Amino acid sequence: MKDKIAFIAVGQAGGNIGQLFESMGYTVLYINTSREDLETLENAKFRYHVSNGEGCNKDRHKAKHLIVEDFDNIAAEIPGGRSSHNPSVTCRKCKSPHQLL
Repeated sequence: MKDKIAFIAVGQAGGNIGQLFESMGYTVLYINTSREDLETLENAKFRYHVSNGEGCNKDRHKAKHLIVEDFDNIAAEIPGGRSSHNPSVTCRKCKSPHQLL
């Protein structure tokens, strides 16, 4: 089942949780506005730095704005997208089909 489920971990807290899933053998895509936070993720296979992001320092408004501005690029990291009719997508980075949770 681990080869059919993937997680998207957003921000530093999401990254910490994502590392737990990755250590259990799941595929995780880490998304963050801070390159520095992404670099602290040991052994992370798939990382995405949000364009124009220099970190948000817990400023949710700023984080939301950056995500909206970069949404097309973020969505491109997950070909096929997710819908009620298509909950499974193929990860562009690892080329494997996954169920998004």
